[in-house]
Amino acid sequence: MHWDGIEYWDAGRKKGVLYAFRGGSEAEKTHAFRLQGLDATAQYRLKFHDSGAAQTATGRELMGGGVKLTLNLPNSSELLFIELAK
Repeated sequence: MHWDGIEYWDAGRKKGVLYAFRGGSEAEKTHAFRLQGLDATAQYRLKFHDSGAAQTATGRELMGGGVKLTLNLPNSSELLFIELAK
């Protein structure tokens, strides 16, 4: 397995999470996950749980090109918390 991910988006609360998993392959350290169910015109705040990094992006960016995750170690994971920026 290279990468796998599960997205949960609560449309009512405008919050969600992406559970991202890197498999055992040494070749692919970075992967883009295209999110679903967002408002293309809205801004979203992203917080990476393990690394502590944060950023903002539009729904269009997150659903089009996706959010890029880099995990240097095989068989590792990251939680990405997503919420509508107010």
